[in-house]
Amino acid sequence: MPVRARPRSRQAAFAAVLPLMLVPAAVLHLASLPAAAATWRQPAFSASRSAFNPRETEIDAGNVATLVERWRVAGVGAQGSPVVGGGRVFTASGPAMVALALDDGAELWRQTLVSSDECCQVYSPVLTPDGLVTAEVGWIGGGGTARFDPATGTFTYGAQLHTGNLDRAVTGNDVFSIGFSYGSGGPLLYTLFPYGGLIFFGGLSSTTTNGLAVRGDRAYVAFGTTLQAFDLASCPDPIVTFMTFCRPSWTQSLSQRVGMPVAFRESVAVVSADGTLEVHAAADGALEWAATVSAGIAHEPAVAKRRIFVPTERGVIVAFDSRGCGSATCAPVERFRLGAPATGQPVVAGKVLYAGTKDGRIVAFRAAGCPEAVCEPLLDVDLGGGAIVAGPIVVDGTVIAGTADGQLVALGLPLPN
Repeated sequence: MPVRARPRSRQAAFAAVLPLMLVPAAVLHLASLPAAAATWRQPAFSASRSAFNPRETEIDAGNVATLVERWRVAGVGAQGSPVVGGGRVFTASGPAMVALALDDGAELWRQTLVSSDECCQVYSPVLTPDGLVTAEVGWIGGGGTARFDPATGTFTYGAQLHTGNLDRAVTGNDVFSIGFSYGSGGPLLYTLFPYGGLIFFGGLSSTTTNGLAVRGDRAYVAFGTTLQAFDLASCPDPIVTFMTFCRPSWTQSLSQRVGMPVAFRESVAVVSADGTLEVHAAADGALEWAATVSAGIAHEPAVAKRRIFVPTERGVIVAFDSRGCGSATCAPVERFRLGAPATGQPVVAGKVLYAGTKDGRIVAFRAAGCPEAVCEPLLDVDLGGGAIVAGPIVVDGTVIAGTADGQLVALGLPLPN
């Protein structure tokens, strides 16, 4: 995504008026992380929220049934999705960020944040363009951002003018966030200190913010019952046009609360609380096709290749052809039996579909489906710690998930004798 260059003097001038705006902004433009196979940079893998890792080559449909437990670490909590980079797993655990070795789960460091307030909760980390681990920190009445050195855990903390848990999307040199800021009058999409990028919009309303996805030059944001698209390339530069905010390129309304958008190719998929799946054109928001899932939709879908995988409230994942079916309303083309409701967005990696369940299992299927009307799992493993509350994520031949009793568990292929 293109990012406008800014003279340093203008950046400094803009930073000086931030207290007046009551909005955080980015002031530095930093190099992105090098591409690597063993990277799970953010929740749902990519800024598009597809939950699809196309780089996984070790685990596939032919060997996923042989997965065994590699390691298990108790007392890490796992607040949200772990992330992986440089052979390390980073997970938020209550007031701390914890780093574990990807290969054996050894704890490498644990940093607990201390504040003068009743502190603290650390939320889902992301790997940011400068190679650091960035996480939201929140407590009653305030919040901020902590940035951790992945090797040592040394961190810097910045108190920012937002509250609550933020949704982040990292793409190229930009780190987008969506949340509320004091004095803004409503949700804001902005880039965080000290990363490159622009402020895009604000002052909309006090509507609940449900999620953010970024793909190419578009950001897709769910507000209450609406899906909105923002053209990042044409949004005004707030340094040049002070206090001029970007407005949506298009807005689409659904009948009930909208979940996290998932962007793919030239489309964006979104689900709502009444069991509706809609796919809209990225360019203008036109409805391409829709589906009604009678079993109810439990979480956001995963999108991979030519399929959209939707977890239902009755313990089945239904799959649709992402290109539609040639009519306005489409029916599922595959069904996958979980045996219990999923606890989060499914994940696709190495042509395998994964999900975590409310009864504590990791279940995996051939993503291409099966000849039967309902596919049975290739792998069904009870992790033994209650519901799956974090992940699963799949990276570099390792499946990682967190359980309700505070354990982080890794599965992998059997090691050679």
